Amino acid sequence: MSVKSNKPLYHHASELLKIRQLKGLEFRARLKEYSQPVQKDLWDRIFVYIDLIFVFILLGQSLLGFWIQPFEILFALVLLPITLFTADVIGQVFHKALDTYAGEEHVFWGKAAQEFRKHHENPANLNHVSYINHLAAFGKLMLPMFIICLFFDWTQNPAWGANLTLLLFVLLNATEIHKQAHLQKPHPLAQVLQKLGLMINKKDHSRHHQAPFDCCYSVVNGWSQRLFDGTGFWKKMDLFFWNKFKKMPRIWIQDPRAIPATVYAELKNNPQLIPEDLIIYSDVFSHRKSNELKNLLYRD
Repeated sequence: MSVKSNKPLYHHASELLKIRQLKGLEFRARLKEYSQPVQKDLWDRIFVYIDLIFVFILLGQSLLGFWIQPFEILFALVLLPITLFTADVIGQVFHKALDTYAGEEHVFWGKAAQEFRKHHENPANLNHVSYINHLAAFGKLMLPMFIICLFFDWTQNPAWGANLTLLLFVLLNATEIHKQAHLQKPHPLAQVLQKLGLMINKKDHSRHHQAPFDCCYSVVNGWSQRLFDGTGFWKKMDLFFWNKFKKMPRIWIQDPRAIPATVYAELKNNPQLIPEDLIIYSDVFSHRKSNELKNLLYRD
């Protein structure tokens, strides 16, 4: 069955199209090379350093505020669980957006989207990336938020300032927190935080890397996992995305076994909606090719 793409190839599919032509050892070597982290340039790293400087500035304002108003410390502690839950929700939303919906050529989040999708193919590919390089994909994304916060005087509201600073710092470090959940021996501080339930651990996060990769998007502490997975929220969002835009969520392209039966029925009647990316991806990662997809592509 010949299918023409109704949309441009995504970045990862363009790479896989070349790999698909290879055979044997050359194919496996190139596929392993493909799944390595996206290279960061100097500016990506500079943005991270600027973000970290802003963290210390904002934290300094809050500490000065606590010195002036010590009772604000109690209010800050009351806000702390809300802040950590919010960080997990935002982290999960970012993770899902980059895994599934974000464009791979976008100047702000393109590299992050590519990295997240390649990470699915090789979950250990980030384990040896340095701290700054790991944060670099999000340096540009976080910078506007830090700049906005600098326009407020947090010495007057130190409890809010401290929790907002913590929220931004955790989100900036979400990829590093996620990395620690992949390591056999995490950093000693990470081990303590994981045992306390303040950081996502390897056991909970590993479920995200089991086919068809469509659950467990938490990358901070897992507190919002039950809210999203228990309600099937993301699966409903994927279906809404398809029904609204007729554009296939990337998670379906990476693993066709996640495609709902209703969508397969629609594709059977409208084969022009089948993206070329899906065909390329299923050829390279043939073990993920569902029976429904085989019947769709190879019917007479």
